[in-house]
Amino acid sequence: MDFLHAIFAGFYDDRTAKLSKVAGEAYNKALAPHHPWMLKKIAGVAMNAINYRNVFIKNMCDEQTKVLGKEYTEEKIYEDLHILSEAAGVTSKHMWAMCTQNGLDQLP
Repeated sequence: MDFLHAIFAGFYDDRTAKLSKVAGEAYNKALAPHHPWMLKKIAGVAMNAINYRNVFIKNMCDEQTKVLGKEYTEEKIYEDLHILSEAAGVTSKHMWAMCTQNGLDQLP
């Protein structure tokens, strides 16, 4: 959930950043601290292979327009990402509180 929150927030906050940069920063913040060296290297390669932002936006708009039956715009993507980011942040906070309360936040 922390990873999703970081990706949604990064994509929304910096509308010019490359997707690979946003994903890499989200990975380093949320997941890398929990992964061994080899997995970090593999994840780094995967993050660099992510599509270009403009391709992602176009595909998202095209797909959502088909699904919704009405035009889905780039601005709507950002509105939805902002909502998703906030919801993921709240959910993550509650999940970590539950894990901490039950001693599950320090598992190997």
